[in-house]
Amino acid sequence: DFLIFDDMTYVVGMDEQSGFELIPQGDGPIRVAKLVDCEGALEVLKGLWESGPVVRPAVHREDTVREEDLLRTFHGHLGPYVVIGYRMGKLALEKLGSAGHFGISAEVHTPLDPPCSCLIDGVQIGSGCTMGKRNIEVYEVPEPAWAVFTDDRGGKVTIRLRDGIPALVRDLVDRKGVEAAGREFYKMQIDSLFATDEPGLQNRKTE
Repeated sequence: DFLIFDDMTYVVGMDEQSGFELIPQGDGPIRVAKLVDCEGALEVLKGLWESGPVVRPAVHREDTVREEDLLRTFHGHLGPYVVIGYRMGKLALEKLGSAGHFGISAEVHTPLDPPCSCLIDGVQIGSGCTMGKRNIEVYEVPEPAWAVFTDDRGGKVTIRLRDGIPALVRDLVDRKGVEAAGREFYKMQIDSLFATDEPGLQNRKTE
């Protein structure tokens, strides 16, 4: 209702004066639209802004990036602690019934030297709590690491790395190498990795 689209499609070309130009082409990937109702468009945008972010459930697609590739791209390699942090973040979302990213925060308690600190990257990817959104905080403690996740309905869950895991990480890295050790932590039962405490879930607000 607010836009009128040009019937022609375009491709981008280079222009010596402006740097680029739109060149008409029948099967081009670019369409041009003209805004014809500024006030109506502003009202819609205002409504979207006031309603807050919309979190949609993930839709499976054949071209979805594999978890391992996502972790490797973000972190640089598939180390054990980035895998552990990722699974910790995912477990928190499951316990809290959260879609992640918004309406949730994390406090990560971990040694701040690699490889243990690599857990922080994994938690960010697994939970969607990120440094950029400022809904994650990090505190230095001795190993084993633990984290507290809180949602905006009053739910809270604490997830602790089991005492024997740091020694197991060192053993697997020594025997199999970093990435092979990381893949081993993908296979492990979640209860063998973490202990959870969920006192904040009983009194959570219901929608």
